[in-house]
Amino acid sequence: MSEVKQKMSAVIYYGNSVMAIGINRHYTLSDTHRAIFGLPYCSIHAEVDAIFKAHRHMADLHKMSIYVHRVGGKFAKPCNHCMSLLYHFGIHDIKWSG
Repeated sequence: MSEVKQKMSAVIYYGNSVMAIGINRHYTLSDTHRAIFGLPYCSIHAEVDAIFKAHRHMADLHKMSIYVHRVGGKFAKPCNHCMSLLYHFGIHDIKWSG
């Protein structure tokens, strides 16, 4: 379960098979990045987390689909940056709650 305020998850799937599940979360920065950003952590969107996990196991994400969900069924359309990243990796079937 996500530890950030807006609890989001993303599932990348192909047909009936789940390929990766991502959540929005905080992650700790290295000392170098801490000095650059001035923060002890950054956050990662659920879509990006799912892409990283799926891409680790398969190079080609074309023909994959993604469903993005916010707890409570609230509106969960990916942000513009995440949409661009999804298209870049060849994921064009994008669904969300809300």
